[in-house]
Amino acid sequence: MKTLYLTIFIYLPVVVNGADANWSAALFPVKEHNFGSVAIGAKAVHRFEFTNPHKDTIQLISVSTSCGCTSAAFSTNTVKSGETAAVIATFNTGGQFREQRYAAVTVRLRREGYGLETVLLSVEGFIRSDILLKPGSIEFGSVPQGKTAVRTLQLEYTGRRTDWALTDVGRSLPFIDAKAEEERRSLNSVVYRITAAVQADAPAGYVKDVLRFKTNESGSTSTVYVPVQGVITAPVIVKPSPLVMNAAADEKYVTKNIVLRSAVPFSVKKVVYSGKDLTVTYPHQSSSIQMLTVMSQISGGGSKQYDINLTRDGNQVTVELKAFE
Repeated sequence: MKTLYLTIFIYLPVVVNGADANWSAALFPVKEHNFGSVAIGAKAVHRFEFTNPHKDTIQLISVSTSCGCTSAAFSTNTVKSGETAAVIATFNTGGQFREQRYAAVTVRLRREGYGLETVLLSVEGFIRSDILLKPGSIEFGSVPQGKTAVRTLQLEYTGRRTDWALTDVGRSLPFIDAKAEEERRSLNSVVYRITAAVQADAPAGYVKDVLRFKTNESGSTSTVYVPVQGVITAPVIVKPSPLVMNAAADEKYVTKNIVLRSAVPFSVKKVVYSGKDLTVTYPHQSSSIQMLTVMSQISGGGSKQYDINLTRDGNQVTVELKAFE
């Protein structure tokens, strides 16, 4: 007589904390972006930023788009707790695509201890084949705080309207001025010179705006968008300055810290000093606060003083220590 054994499999659902069940659903505060009406050659880039609110590290696995009119990439692949990262979506306005375009951006990511999840983002915009920008955006680059900077670009209309014109310009940032001046007009085209200026009262930090040029057309394409970006670099404050190092009678080496502060992140490019009695260490990463550790060889009871000079090149600072004679 045969004995039959019955095996029963019981599947228990994995219980996840309610707040973490859909941990990626609210990760991106903004999931949609409309570039509006943009010209051929316009630089149309949007950053879908998010900050990791969890204690666990998030890995960005892959990103893809549903349309060749848009490409996407990660600012970084690993996002630790409290760090900020972005999915960078670029609208391809080089000339292959025209008129209204839409793209779904599929982001696949994984949190430590959790499975693979998917987040859907989207971009859209209207690419005007009858307007060309040269170059595709206003790029101020790095501007020292308190200084003015002026940039220009050319806007050309090649549509059918012989009376086509720009009528007004709007912007969001009060310290950005812009104007459009007609350079020439013919039966086939109208050319404008666009001039944008950042004023001396601009606060330190990153500049990101969109100039909105109204036309004498009607409808959703009556505004042409021109992106503006740059960074206003604040002076770097150094403390203490000068650097005074006093050695006690029984000391042979003295160590002190120099702190550099700025309103925007920067990095220390190099530290320049003469002599072998001085050693300086510093971090090699960008931050709004930098700490340099200076160690000086001083005979017991002696004292040394160093003047500190800073030279800034964009977001990099060169520090020079000069012994005071």
